[in-house]
Amino acid sequence: MRRVKQVLGVLTAAAAALLVGSGGVAMASTDSVESVYSCPDWVRGYPNCADTLTAVNLRTGASSKSGYIMTVPKDYPFSLGCWANGEPINGDDVWYYGSYFRVENGAPAWTYGWLTGYWLATGHDPAPGIAHC
Repeated sequence: MRRVKQVLGVLTAAAAALLVGSGGVAMASTDSVESVYSCPDWVRGYPNCADTLTAVNLRTGASSKSGYIMTVPKDYPFSLGCWANGEPINGDDVWYYGSYFRVENGAPAWTYGWLTGYWLATGHDPAPGIAHC
Protein backbone atom coordinates (compact mmCIF):
# COMPACT_ATOMS: atom_id res chain seq x y z
CA MET A 1 0.00 0.00 0.00
CA ARG A 2 2.85 2.38 0.83
CA ARG A 3 4.36 1.81 -2.63
CA VAL A 4 0.99 2.53 -4.27
CA LYS A 5 0.75 5.83 -2.38
CA GLN A 6 4.29 6.75 -3.46
CA VAL A 7 3.48 6.01 -7.12
CA LEU A 8 0.21 7.96 -6.90
CA GLY A 9 2.08 10.89 -5.36
CA VAL A 10 4.60 10.91 -8.23
CA LEU A 11 1.80 10.67 -10.81
CA THR A 12 -0.12 13.52 -9.13
CA ALA A 13 3.01 15.72 -9.12
CA ALA A 14 3.66 14.88 -12.79
CA ALA A 15 0.07 15.72 -13.75
CA ALA A 16 0.28 18.99 -11.83
CA ALA A 17 3.55 19.88 -13.57
CA LEU A 18 1.90 19.23 -16.95
CA LEU A 19 -1.04 21.46 -16.02
CA VAL A 20 1.23 24.26 -14.83
CA GLY A 21 3.37 24.00 -17.96
CA SER A 22 0.30 24.18 -20.16
CA GLY A 23 -1.15 27.18 -18.35
CA GLY A 24 -3.66 25.08 -16.40
CA VAL A 25 -4.37 25.16 -12.70
CA ALA A 26 -2.18 23.02 -10.46
CA MET A 27 -3.81 20.48 -8.20
CA ALA A 28 -3.09 20.57 -4.49
CA SER A 29 -1.76 17.43 -2.85
CA THR A 30 -5.17 16.24 -1.66
CA ASP A 31 -7.87 14.13 -3.25
CA SER A 32 -10.64 16.32 -1.87
CA VAL A 33 -12.88 18.23 -4.23
CA GLU A 34 -13.14 21.25 -1.97
CA SER A 35 -11.60 21.53 1.47
CA VAL A 36 -11.63 25.27 2.18
CA TYR A 37 -14.10 25.96 4.98
CA SER A 38 -15.24 28.76 7.29
CA CYS A 39 -12.68 29.14 10.04
CA PRO A 40 -13.72 28.27 13.58
CA ASP A 41 -14.35 31.33 15.77
CA TRP A 42 -11.18 30.73 17.79
CA VAL A 43 -8.95 30.97 14.69
CA ARG A 44 -9.99 34.53 13.78
CA GLY A 45 -7.69 36.12 11.17
CA TYR A 46 -9.33 35.61 7.77
CA PRO A 47 -12.75 33.98 7.23
CA ASN A 48 -11.61 30.91 5.22
CA CYS A 49 -9.38 28.09 6.41
CA ALA A 50 -7.65 25.00 5.00
CA ASP A 51 -5.99 22.31 7.07
CA THR A 52 -2.32 21.45 6.75
CA LEU A 53 -1.63 18.01 5.27
CA THR A 54 1.67 17.66 7.13
CA ALA A 55 3.74 19.76 9.49
CA VAL A 56 4.78 22.64 7.21
CA ASN A 57 7.06 25.64 7.56
CA LEU A 58 5.52 29.10 7.67
CA ARG A 59 7.69 31.47 5.59
CA THR A 60 8.25 35.21 5.14
CA GLY A 61 7.71 34.87 1.37
CA ALA A 62 6.35 32.50 -1.28
CA SER A 63 9.45 30.32 -1.41
CA SER A 64 11.16 27.60 0.60
CA LYS A 65 14.22 29.87 0.54
CA SER A 66 12.32 32.69 2.29
CA GLY A 67 12.86 33.21 6.00
CA TYR A 68 11.58 30.54 8.35
CA ILE A 69 9.02 31.76 10.89
CA MET A 70 7.78 28.55 12.55
CA THR A 71 6.30 25.14 11.79
CA VAL A 72 2.52 24.75 11.59
CA PRO A 73 1.45 21.28 12.82
CA LYS A 74 -0.28 18.66 10.66
CA ASP A 75 -4.10 18.82 10.45
CA TYR A 76 -4.17 22.37 11.78
CA PRO A 77 -6.37 25.15 10.32
CA PHE A 78 -4.53 27.90 8.46
CA SER A 79 -6.52 31.10 7.89
CA LEU A 80 -6.26 32.02 4.16
CA GLY A 81 -5.86 35.72 3.39
CA CYS A 82 -4.79 35.65 -0.26
CA TRP A 83 -2.68 33.66 -2.72
CA ALA A 84 0.24 34.38 -5.05
CA ASN A 85 2.46 32.44 -7.40
CA GLY A 86 5.83 31.49 -5.96
CA GLU A 87 8.33 28.65 -5.93
CA PRO A 88 6.76 25.47 -7.32
CA ILE A 89 6.55 22.67 -4.76
CA ASN A 90 6.01 19.36 -6.57
CA GLY A 91 4.52 21.28 -9.51
CA ASP A 92 2.22 23.52 -7.44
CA ASP A 93 3.38 27.16 -7.48
CA VAL A 94 0.48 28.61 -5.45
CA TRP A 95 1.32 29.95 -1.99
CA TYR A 96 -1.14 31.36 0.56
CA TYR A 97 -0.59 34.30 2.84
CA GLY A 98 -2.49 33.95 6.05
CA SER A 99 -2.39 33.42 9.77
CA TYR A 100 -1.67 30.63 12.19
CA PHE A 101 -3.32 30.78 15.61
CA ARG A 102 -1.71 29.30 18.68
CA VAL A 103 -1.58 29.79 22.42
CA GLU A 104 1.80 31.00 23.63
CA ASN A 105 2.52 31.30 27.36
CA GLY A 106 -1.21 31.09 28.06
CA ALA A 107 -2.09 33.96 25.70
CA PRO A 108 -3.58 33.82 22.18
CA ALA A 109 -1.10 34.64 19.41
CA TRP A 110 -1.47 34.99 15.64
CA THR A 111 1.50 34.63 13.33
CA TYR A 112 1.24 35.74 9.70
CA GLY A 113 3.21 34.30 6.81
CA TRP A 114 3.20 32.13 3.68
CA LEU A 115 2.42 28.41 3.27
CA THR A 116 2.69 26.43 0.05
CA GLY A 117 -0.63 25.33 -1.38
CA TYR A 118 0.86 21.90 -2.00
CA TRP A 119 0.70 21.10 1.72
CA LEU A 120 -2.74 22.67 2.35
CA ALA A 121 -6.02 20.80 1.85
CA THR A 122 -7.48 23.39 -0.52
CA GLY A 123 -8.86 20.86 -3.01
CA HIS A 124 -7.07 22.66 -5.85
CA ASP A 125 -4.99 25.79 -6.26
CA PRO A 126 -5.76 28.57 -6.26
CA ALA A 127 -8.75 27.89 -4.04
CA PRO A 128 -12.00 29.49 -5.23
CA GLY A 129 -13.07 32.49 -3.18
CA ILE A 130 -9.56 33.34 -2.02
CA ALA A 131 -8.31 36.63 -3.48
CA HIS A 132 -5.05 37.03 -5.36
CA CYS A 133 -2.56 39.08 -3.28
